[in-house]
Amino acid sequence: MNEAIKIIIYYGALFTPYRILAYFPFYKRLRLPLASSVIIFLCCNIIQYSLMALAVLNGINIRAVEFISSLLCIIMYFSLINENPFKLLFFYIFTMDMVIVIRGITVFLQYTFFDISYTTEIILHTICFICFLPFILIMFKKITTIIFEVDAPKLWHTIWILPFVTTAIVLIFTYNLNPVGIYGKQFILARLLLIIVTILIYGSLLHALLSIKEHIILKEKTSSADKLITMYINQYNMLQNHITEIRKARHDLRQHINLIQAYIDKNDSKALSEYLALYKTTMPKDIKTGYCANYAVDAVLGWYGQIAEENNIEFTTDVRLPQKLNIPEPTLCVLFGNLLENSIEACKNTKIKKPFIKVHSIIIGDNALSLTIDNTCENAPLYKDGALMSTKHKGKGCGTYSVREIAARYNGIADFSFKDNVFFASVILYLDCN
Repeated sequence: MNEAIKIIIYYGALFTPYRILAYFPFYKRLRLPLASSVIIFLCCNIIQYSLMALAVLNGINIRAVEFISSLLCIIMYFSLINENPFKLLFFYIFTMDMVIVIRGITVFLQYTFFDISYTTEIILHTICFICFLPFILIMFKKITTIIFEVDAPKLWHTIWILPFVTTAIVLIFTYNLNPVGIYGKQFILARLLLIIVTILIYGSLLHALLSIKEHIILKEKTSSADKLITMYINQYNMLQNHITEIRKARHDLRQHINLIQAYIDKNDSKALSEYLALYKTTMPKDIKTGYCANYAVDAVLGWYGQIAEENNIEFTTDVRLPQKLNIPEPTLCVLFGNLLENSIEACKNTKIKKPFIKVHSIIIGDNALSLTIDNTCENAPLYKDGALMSTKHKGKGCGTYSVREIAARYNGIADFSFKDNVFFASVILYLDCN
């Protein structure tokens, strides 16, 4: 019994730190509450370590048991975390590579320089783990950042294959952990080459994924810049047409005054009243400008305000932003434009009478921009994997995804909620944290 407990502690000390690290970046994406997930995690690990102890005590091939145990861990990992399975597989393979490398180095050192015992291996393994931990954490941060920010399903379906094949080859050639194999140079060389190859592969893949991310951001900025230019042109044309109409009205005003004077001289109040009512319908419509001092935001509000008016949507704003902000104009266009476009779509597709859009934006303190947009929304939005689903196409909503990405870029938050047929969008950005 004591021997079984020693073996359970031994495997727990070897594998548990890596498994905790594998779960840690996704603790906010668990399918179950954190407490329930921790209990399931501990129970499964205890069961696995107990089975491995049973295998050792009964002379069963422990390597085979370890592989089966690893498969059970992967199944539990995928079951508990709510994330794209191929992204999880990519991340889990890196974690497994760290186990293989550090454990291989530990076993080599133990068989070469120290006595063979559970205690010695645990101590050596802990020292090696601590030495490698800074590198592991740096890589974890880079990989998880890419996982959370790069949404390219076809790429994730295949990108895990290269590190998986490399790991499989090393495992095949170092499968037998007998003392003769461990003393040999082949074993330690294979493990050291694995870590070199791991660094090269993951470094190259991360670089490629970062390039893809930057390409997506650049494409989005170009698109938003084009949209902003279109809005500027639209505003300019609208103002030009309005000026032309006013000039024409001023030119015709003398004739209208003469006719009005004639009705007054005749004391024909009925005819005068009818004529004035008719004249009002021919006057140029006022166009609302000057939503705020910032020209980019003003152009976006003018654009969507015009669309709202054409669709009988009540459009009210309280936007108090300065002329200059520490945010590029294309980014402002994306932020306001995506939220307002979604609001317009929701109001146009509703059967609720008197749909509305309310925009409020101010600078809080010295460096925080606050933006809230409330709009009529007939149906509650759908969520999947913590992201809003699009109502225009299959998959996640691109607009809200872009807004969340901008909020993250400025160390802010983007929150979306729904209550009583109203959709609430709230964003805070910290302007000096980009």
